[in-house]
Amino acid sequence: KTQVKLMQLLSHLNKRLRPRKEIPLPLSALVSKLRSSPGPMQRNFLLVYIKMAFDHEVDNAIKEKYIFQLLEISSSLPRANILSIISLFFLQLPHITLPRVPKNDDEEFEFKVKVFKERKELLLPLLLNALLLDKEAWKSGSGPGLSYDSTAELMKGGGLSEVEQKFSLITLKKAIVKLLDTLLSLSVYENYELLPHAIVAINDTISSVSDPATSFYKQTNTKSLTHTPTVKSLFSLLLGNEKEKGRKDTELRLAVSVRCRISIIEQLTKSEVALNTFPQSLQLTYSCLFGTDSTQKLKEATLKYLFWMFKLTKTKLLTPFAPLLLQALLKFLKEGRIVAP
Repeated sequence: KTQVKLMQLLSHLNKRLRPRKEIPLPLSALVSKLRSSPGPMQRNFLLVYIKMAFDHEVDNAIKEKYIFQLLEISSSLPRANILSIISLFFLQLPHITLPRVPKNDDEEFEFKVKVFKERKELLLPLLLNALLLDKEAWKSGSGPGLSYDSTAELMKGGGLSEVEQKFSLITLKKAIVKLLDTLLSLSVYENYELLPHAIVAINDTISSVSDPATSFYKQTNTKSLTHTPTVKSLFSLLLGNEKEKGRKDTELRLAVSVRCRISIIEQLTKSEVALNTFPQSLQLTYSCLFGTDSTQKLKEATLKYLFWMFKLTKTKLLTPFAPLLLQALLKFLKEGRIVAP
């Protein structure tokens, strides 16, 4: 009975407080309470009021201070609660300040860097998905490089539908590029960790996103990519996810755009790790030579990849796949797949 009365009271408070944005909420106390590991129901209510407190707060410096505290706390929270915090992070992202040359003994700066490092596994995939999102994916629920589930997670859980109401997807993408460029210059992240993000950003169809990404891309453009997880990440973007037993259709990630695929192949061609990765190299060959959306430039990039693969791949790895690769090349030559410019 007490719980029912409490729910009614909180519901009444919500209705009264939400439209009255001139009334400040105790953001510090709410965040402190969340840090004390409350139960599921209390935690959910706290996040509702924290979000309302952010909406009522007009000082971006205060909101920035608490968003990093919330990101730190999120390591102990369930995924749904984490996404509530990510939605606040996305809304605050265009206002986040991170100096390229920090002051000595700047505790606030050090705390931000600490959070970015500790929550890397959470933030980097979400930021990559946000960069992949475009207007078409916004309408259809999926798009190049994304799955229906990852898009829904961004739009609903990650609050990107609200982002569009506050500013725009383009503004968010520009803020992501600026942030990652700064984090890279500060050596918070390694260049190979951000290479997928840079490739996606520089191939964005909106010039106000792709142009600022040029310097960011140059920083990540490694001469020889030796980091295996990054190589696998690039292959995943290039090929998408195949249907596997137990995997739902909504979890299947589509391949990225042709423009992105060309850039990815150019990077993989310089990587001996990639050239010795199978069966992905075989899948790359067939997908990019014979795919329904393949272009002349994509085919030429694939042939260059094959040249270096035959030159540098270890014999014991190449031998089992050699007949299939030869078959692909013979089919390609027979069909006259390269067209005149």
